[in-house]
Amino acid sequence: MTTSDSALPLIAAVITKLKATSAVTAFVGQRIYTSVPQPTTFPYIVISVSSAPFDTSDTMGMQHLVRVQGFSRVSSPAEALGIRAAVINTLERISAANLPVTGYTLAYFDKGNLSDIITEDDGITTQSIVEFNAVIM
Repeated sequence: MTTSDSALPLIAAVITKLKATSAVTAFVGQRIYTSVPQPTTFPYIVISVSSAPFDTSDTMGMQHLVRVQGFSRVSSPAEALGIRAAVINTLERISAANLPVTGYTLAYFDKGNLSDIITEDDGITTQSIVEFNAVIM
């Protein structure tokens, strides 16, 4: 048995869902990236994923850790926290029907870790991070 890599379809599904959610786009518009273009306008979101295949006696698929980072340049953490809250409200415990991953079955998707707000070395950029665990078959 072999399994194909479901990371790109998962990333596409997450980006599509976030771009279709007014609570998210109220902060970042359509600026949701996997690779940030330069120059770029703040605030924005970056999506990345770490993946590992799994194989049991009766099924196989991939486990993914989806990281959603919100970047802001306002003088308080409020915007970065607002981005994080909007992302959590959009994606937490989302069903497969509401997050279709083209060519795959989403078996599980839920919030994993949250980070503190991080101030970047430039002293003006803040970052919020939320991670989601996903299982795709």
